[in-house]
Amino acid sequence: MRDVLATAKKVLREAAQGEDTAALREKAEDLREMMDSVSKLSSDRLNALEQALPLAEHFVDAHNVLNQWMDGMEDDMATLDSPAIRPDQIMKLQDKTQAFIQAINEHKPLVDKLNKTGGALMKLCNEEDAGKVDEIMHADNERYNALKVHLREKQQALEKALQETSQFKDKLDGMLNALESTADQVNNAEPISAHPDKIREQIDENAAIIDDVKKREDAFTAVKKQANEVINKAPNKNDPAVKDIKQKLDRLNSLWDQIQKATKTRGKNLDEALVLSERFWSELQAIMEKLDALQDALKSQEPPAVEPKAIQKQQDVLHDIKKDIEKVKPDVGHCRQSGQTLMKIVGDQDKPEIKKNIEDLDSAWDNITALFAKREENLIDAMEKAMEFHETLQVIQANVSLSTIKSFL
Repeated sequence: MRDVLATAKKVLREAAQGEDTAALREKAEDLREMMDSVSKLSSDRLNALEQALPLAEHFVDAHNVLNQWMDGMEDDMATLDSPAIRPDQIMKLQDKTQAFIQAINEHKPLVDKLNKTGGALMKLCNEEDAGKVDEIMHADNERYNALKVHLREKQQALEKALQETSQFKDKLDGMLNALESTADQVNNAEPISAHPDKIREQIDENAAIIDDVKKREDAFTAVKKQANEVINKAPNKNDPAVKDIKQKLDRLNSLWDQIQKATKTRGKNLDEALVLSERFWSELQAIMEKLDALQDALKSQEPPAVEPKAIQKQQDVLHDIKKDIEKVKPDVGHCRQSGQTLMKIVGDQDKPEIKKNIEDLDSAWDNITALFAKREENLIDAMEKAMEFHETLQVIQANVSLSTIKSFL
């Protein structure tokens, strides 16, 4: 196709100008545009496939590993005994349940990997394949969440059974262990994400912890009441057993207050992060689309004309583009500030991504301003040369006319 265009160009250069050459030039231009379009489509398709392949491999790998693990978890959980009667038996089941909960938490990054790669893959797939990916993600997430809910309910049932069947010391130790576990979960919560969907998930997880603690409130109050009664009725306050109860009671109160404060603070921080995250990513997408449009507009400008009037029209068009650039400039600054603010509250794992997007935004903006400045400079230079040429031409024409008149005299 390039050879055909080269041949057409050669023919146009060598042939006399006429209707045939004009038609040939038009066909050659159509062919060139078609070739550019096909080339761009092929390049875009190749880029999409190159992005989709590793994503698909990671997605399938995460899906297979996650399902294999969940198969084993479901089998193991099915073997859990019904709530026992003796306190020591219940506590053994609590330990086993806590081990399962730990395994659930340890596999959370794998679920996140599945969702992240699946979401990215869906953007590259057609509607039918994207639907299949979404079905897999939905099924795996539902299955994973069902495991979490089942274990949380199991844990609550065991706590209730222990409170109803054990002696006071067992109740106190059981509540203390439960709050210790919850405090660890709160203190080791994953850093705040930079992405709205992930933040909403973190908000739900924090709300679930608050709900769990609220469900324990009656049992917590009852244990505290019993502990105070034991301490107040003890004839010897220095008895080691009484001191042990008092120490555990103090620890219980401390953990309760710590969990309440931490979940409230985290909830507030997550709500703020969600607002900032939604604003930043929405602004970024909108601004990048505007900058892409401005870049296309600048790149699509014809080369500087020869006639001053034509150059003036090109300058008028550039002036309109300048107005659009000035309109988007405050938005660029505001988006950059939103990103910098978001970086201050998210975890370290997401800060590089935000920083990279801000750098891409600045790069796109710098490219726009550079393209505009270059176009403006070229048009000014063209206008100066055109004016100089036309002034010289007018002088020559005037001299020729004068010489002609004199020849007739």
